[in-house]
Amino acid sequence: MVILEEKRKLRNQQKIKLTCEKNIFDFFDSAQGTILSMFPKTKLVADNKTSETDSFSLETEVIQQFKRRKQWIGEVFNNAIQISVSETYEELPIDSIHFIPKISHRLVRDLLKILSEGGNLSDNGLLYIGDIGNALGLETQEIDILIEQVQYERRKEFTQRLLELLTEDQSFWVALMLWKAIHIDEKVDYREYKYFENIIHLLSYEQKKLTSLKENHHKPIELPDPFFDARLCVQIYRYIVEIVMIDEEYTPKEAEFIQQIGNLFGYDKMQQDEIIQPVASAIMLRKSLFSY
Repeated sequence: MVILEEKRKLRNQQKIKLTCEKNIFDFFDSAQGTILSMFPKTKLVADNKTSETDSFSLETEVIQQFKRRKQWIGEVFNNAIQISVSETYEELPIDSIHFIPKISHRLVRDLLKILSEGGNLSDNGLLYIGDIGNALGLETQEIDILIEQVQYERRKEFTQRLLELLTEDQSFWVALMLWKAIHIDEKVDYREYKYFENIIHLLSYEQKKLTSLKENHHKPIELPDPFFDARLCVQIYRYIVEIVMIDEEYTPKEAEFIQQIGNLFGYDKMQQDEIIQPVASAIMLRKSLFSY
C-alpha cells in the first residue's frame, strides 16, 4: 500500500526477484554439488519399454533438472512483474514442478510481494498466484496463509509510511477513520482484529491518543488541516473501504460511511466506484480461490 513511482516500483520488484533467485539458486548449486559428489560417474538406466535400454549420466540429468527449475523460477517472476501493471489477465501455461515446501513458500511469498508492490493485490495477481499454487501443488490453505503474511507486511509498511509523511493530527485522523470503519456496523468481525495493530501504530502506541480516539469516534467527521496529497487520499480511501468490506457484508450504514468519506475527499460517485469495486472484487475472489 506504499505509494511508489513506477520506476521505483519496478526497481523494488527487480530487487525482490534477484534476491529470491540468488538465495534459491545458491541452494540449488549446493544441492547439485552434493548429489554429484556422492555419486560420481554414476550412470542411470531408462527403460524405453522395448527390448533395449538407454543409459545416461547422472551428472547430465541432475544439471538439466536444476537448470529447468532455475528457468521456471525466472519466467514466473518476469510474468509477475508484467501482470502487476496489466489491466487484464490471460491465463498462462505454467508447467507443474516440484520443490520442497520451504522453497515453494518462499517463491509464492516473494511473488505476492511483487504483485502487491506499490498497491493492493489485484484480481490479476490473485488469479496468477492461484495458477502458481496449482503448478507447485500447494493447498489453498497454504496460499491463503502466505497472502495474509504478505498483506500484514504491506499494512505495516503503509502505516509506517503514513507516520513519515503526515503530521501528528493527520495520523490521528487516519487512525480515527480506521476505527470508525471497524465499528460502523456496530460489531467487530474477527477478520477486522488485525487492523487494530495499524491503528495503534498510527497513534505511536500512546495510550492518551487511544483514549482520545475512543472518546471522539462518534463525533461528526471533520477534515484534518492541512489535507492529504491526492495520491495519498486514494490509498487511504482504499484502505478504509477494505476494512469496511473485509467481513464480506456491506450494510447501508457502511455504504453511507464510505460515500461520506469519498465526498470529503472530493470524489464523485464514479470516482468512488473506481476505487471501491476493485477492493470488493479482490476480497470476493480471494475467498472463492483460497477459502478452506
